[in-house]
Amino acid sequence: MPTILPRLRNLLAMLAREPEPLPVREVADRLRVSRRTVFRELANVDSVIGPYGLEVGSRPGEGVTLEGPDTAKTALLRDLEKLDRSGPADRQDRLVLAIIQAPGNKLAAYADRFRVSAPTISHDLDDIEPWLAERGLRLRRKPGSGISVDGEETAIRRTVLTLMGRMAETAPYPHPDILLDIIDLAPDLDPILGWMTPQSREAFQNYLAVMVQRLMDGHQLDDNAAATRYDEFTDDARRLATVLAEAFNITVGPVETAALSVELAACRPNNPRTGPDREDDGLAAVATEMIDRFDPARAPLLRLDEILLDGLAAHLRTAVVRLRHGIETVDPMRAEIAATYPDIMDRCRAACDVLRRYGDRLPEDEVSLVAAHFGAALLRLREEGTRRRTVRIGIICVHGIGSSYLLASQVKQAFSTRVLVEVGWHGDRDNWHRYDLLVSTTPLNYDNAAVVVVPPILGPDDLRRLEDELSALQVESVIRDQAPGTFVENVRQLEDLARQVRVMVESFAIAAVPPGVDFGELADAAGRLFSTTAVAGEAISRDLVKREAVATQVIPELRLILLHCRTDGVGTPLFGIVRPAGESYTDPAFLGARAATVMLLPPDASREAAELMGCLSSGLIQEEGFLEAVRSGDGEAVGEAVRRILGAALFQFSMQKLKG
Repeated sequence: MPTILPRLRNLLAMLAREPEPLPVREVADRLRVSRRTVFRELANVDSVIGPYGLEVGSRPGEGVTLEGPDTAKTALLRDLEKLDRSGPADRQDRLVLAIIQAPGNKLAAYADRFRVSAPTISHDLDDIEPWLAERGLRLRRKPGSGISVDGEETAIRRTVLTLMGRMAETAPYPHPDILLDIIDLAPDLDPILGWMTPQSREAFQNYLAVMVQRLMDGHQLDDNAAATRYDEFTDDARRLATVLAEAFNITVGPVETAALSVELAACRPNNPRTGPDREDDGLAAVATEMIDRFDPARAPLLRLDEILLDGLAAHLRTAVVRLRHGIETVDPMRAEIAATYPDIMDRCRAACDVLRRYGDRLPEDEVSLVAAHFGAALLRLREEGTRRRTVRIGIICVHGIGSSYLLASQVKQAFSTRVLVEVGWHGDRDNWHRYDLLVSTTPLNYDNAAVVVVPPILGPDDLRRLEDELSALQVESVIRDQAPGTFVENVRQLEDLARQVRVMVESFAIAAVPPGVDFGELADAAGRLFSTTAVAGEAISRDLVKREAVATQVIPELRLILLHCRTDGVGTPLFGIVRPAGESYTDPAFLGARAATVMLLPPDASREAAELMGCLSSGLIQEEGFLEAVRSGDGEAVGEAVRRILGAALFQFSMQKLKG
């Protein structure tokens, strides 16, 4: 049996001993964790229980259970009992928390508490001391006055949170009742924290528990902690302060409120376009630099992947906060990604070196979170051509954006022409009826479509289960009854997409400019090409220049300039080309580029509209002859390719919207 953490051991032992399903709430209460934590653990147990012939079952209205022969459950329990429940690493973690909770005790007291000898505790302290020093804390061992941990309050809280995450079961500090009380505050917290991923929500609730416990124990943050705050989260931090003050009868002052804004800024959103508005702060340029370091040979292709660029930029907005403030996060997929994609992890370590400018330490969990984005991008690169999908699959994943697309790409790669895959969201349950099959990393209580629960990284058994479900669905009609009004609404959306495609095709144009223009003059030319008023043209030019300031749009490997942005200067997606009146642009900054593609989206463009534009970007690589036609200015060939690419994309969207 592989080494597994104590909380997972307790969870599996509990389910193995119970002959009947257990409600998730009861499981959570017994383990003294949240329901989200239970679901997260259940999503990653196949590698442990699979060899025993067991699997997790979910029965609507009853709860979760281990399904399989009783003999297999007995074998699992026997092996769980053989595992060492109190190794030195776990004991040392608990020793640190015990010292923080009640400083001043002597060696004998800790030896008695952990049922080991005093010399063993002394050796533990020797091991602990450098680890604490890395976190800015000092271990004090004064004869006559006992043992204590000294340092800034912020560092002490960070250390407690790190240990809570490593233990993976109820920690002795803070008091478990505080965390349960915070979980029970969900009705008050959901409006403030609903935009977070489940992992960020759990980590943030842990911070709240530590904060409340430390305030109750009389430990407050130093005044200089208020020097850093994130204004976009200040209102939410104040609301949280009010909720906590009333719930726990504590005083949450300005310094603690500022610290709450920092913690909020470090939390990852469920969707890159949800959560409070955030400044880009040059992170698109950092994402581009990471792509270049990850794979220099394929960087030109990867930089065309808008999903990768958007996903990395969104991830970096929170990762930079964590690195600046020493906030450690936990990626439950890290072990699976490291084992399954070691090469991607190695290259991501090189890519993530650019992040060391934001902090002294770069935890491995941060690297694996980035690896999910790159892994998904590489899988997308392997997909070729237009696919005809017959079964529509919704990926409902709790692990965040990058991993959702990673799972979706695995399903696409495995079943290609047989499926149409889309990433859905836990909070978008009303739209799940659009899918023939739901693939989730956690059990779903949903009766209107087949549900297959898989780990984030698919194994052979998972693919076989998906294959069985697909085969069954393909025997029956995949066009299901839809909710009243849905079909009409989908037809309206298709009509709107068709209108946008028609405008893009009809408005396509090629403009010529002097070969010696600089970027500002090139942006002005693009503004004139697509605007009907001087004001609109100025908006297009301004937004293109602003986008170039974030990260260059010159792709020397393709001898192409990508003039892409969202702008108020257009009301619908538009595509065109600006070429030099000669072989190539002569400005040295353009690195010999032979043409510039202009791709403009209105600020409120839908995801489908953005994906239409993304199809044109991908077509520059995947469509034979398209790139050369753009560079040579062959308007007829470019127009034909645009019609072909957008027509195929619109056909795929029609399959999605009408489920056929």
